[in-house]
Amino acid sequence: GRALPGVRVVSVTQLVPEFAADLADCRAVVFVDASVVDREVTVRRLAPVEPDWRMTHHLTPPRLLALAAALGSAPPDAVVVTVPASDFDLGDALSPATTAALPETVDRIVALCGDLARRP
Repeated sequence: GRALPGVRVVSVTQLVPEFAADLADCRAVVFVDASVVDREVTVRRLAPVEPDWRMTHHLTPPRLLALAAALGSAPPDAVVVTVPASDFDLGDALSPATTAALPETVDRIVALCGDLARRP
């Protein structure tokens, strides 16, 4: 593995409202998500969107950021890295598209963390 000082990795299957408070101590957040739409690794800046207060038990990254902002704890920088995927069935292996994209995904995330860490 690669050591990334100051980086906390949290692996979850879905974003829940309780994570909004966890963003309070973060200078930046990088979400990583699988996508059947994107055919290559992509990086997009995120901004909070108007929260839907009738939300269910899971959130999208922009809605989680909005909830964090409502609590006064949204990080100033937020991005999502999407990884191509084609199979979301339960199992213990990644789809071929996802496996092929992993090296680039890791490289992009490591570079992104470095860039975000250098911001004032």
